[in-house]
Amino acid sequence: MSVANNFNLEKGLPYKIDDITVIEDRLLEVMEALVNPWVNPSEGRFIRLLGATYTDTGTEVQVEAGYMAFDGEIIEVPAHTLSYSSGEIPAWTVVQTDEAPRAYQDNIIRTTKIRKEIRVVVGPALPFPDTFRGLDDVPD
Repeated sequence: MSVANNFNLEKGLPYKIDDITVIEDRLLEVMEALVNPWVNPSEGRFIRLLGATYTDTGTEVQVEAGYMAFDGEIIEVPAHTLSYSSGEIPAWTVVQTDEAPRAYQDNIIRTTKIRKEIRVVVGPALPFPDTFRGLDDVPD
């Protein structure tokens, strides 16, 4: 019997949550395989994949939303603005946010989500460490 014949609102969807997770994981593997040839993890390179364009006025950087690859991982770039002073150097970097662990119904505390974003920040002194790149040092 086909999936189309099994679908109805009374019985629920034909896919279980773990099926969707497997599909999502496989799609991510394909996307990483497409990006990996251009990214050398030992160099910590960034590659702009979609959007993530910016305008630099000399005191403020405005970034449009998009996606970049870093060390073979595809990471979201949210739209944001950074103001900086003369002598400071804006740079791309990966920002990781860990959501606070929480206790579930079984009273076991688990980390629920780790979110990575690529943002423009005031960079360290030149030359940049591997996890930072100058605004113009990110190829399309």
